[in-house]
Amino acid sequence: MEKLSKIKIFDKARWIAEHAFLAFLFLFFISFVLGAIMFYVYDISAQQAEPHPEAVPVEFKEDLYQDILKEWQAREQKFESVASEEKHPKLFWID
Repeated sequence: MEKLSKIKIFDKARWIAEHAFLAFLFLFFISFVLGAIMFYVYDISAQQAEPHPEAVPVEFKEDLYQDILKEWQAREQKFESVASEEKHPKLFWID
């Protein structure tokens, strides 16, 4: 029984190999249909749907922004001070 199922699968694979052009056309058609469906779902139907405006407008928090900006500047100053100091000996330099 197991031998017969292997032979049937082999026969189907052999038929596909013998009719490669038809198999290519069939697979191309399937990929074209799937691509058209995806295009419709993500492009055409998305354009038809109206976006819902937000009930509450986004509010910019200036004080939080200034705190973050100060923290970044402090970190940058620490980085620059460490980068300017040479703490490690030049191990691989050849004089």
